[in-house]
Amino acid sequence: MPNHFHAMVQGEQLSKKLRLTKSYAARQILEVLKRNGHTRWLQKLKECKRSYKRHRTFQVWEEGLHPKQLSTTVMMAQKIAYIHQNPVKAGWVIAPDDWRYSSAGNYLGWQGLIPVTLFAG
Repeated sequence: MPNHFHAMVQGEQLSKKLRLTKSYAARQILEVLKRNGHTRWLQKLKECKRSYKRHRTFQVWEEGLHPKQLSTTVMMAQKIAYIHQNPVKAGWVIAPDDWRYSSAGNYLGWQGLIPVTLFAG
């Protein structure tokens, strides 16, 4: 999605790893915007910055994470379906596998942009 992403992850120190991922991605996004002269987007990200964030100029991400613990295979299958339908519901594509950044194509046997470990529940 243009303004957020969903991911299903597991491992140790997830909060720290996700924070570092968001930080890295924000730096990369800002670098591309600056390099390509996207001043309108940079201005929008500057306007989104919280006033108490004095050590930064831009606000790329909303603050915080919104994790959901998936304790059953049914829950995991539901979340995958929700994630795959997200760009369809938003009107960006007709079918989930049309969304270039989705793992929906991986479940159809296609090679996606991002390596995915398929859920076989």
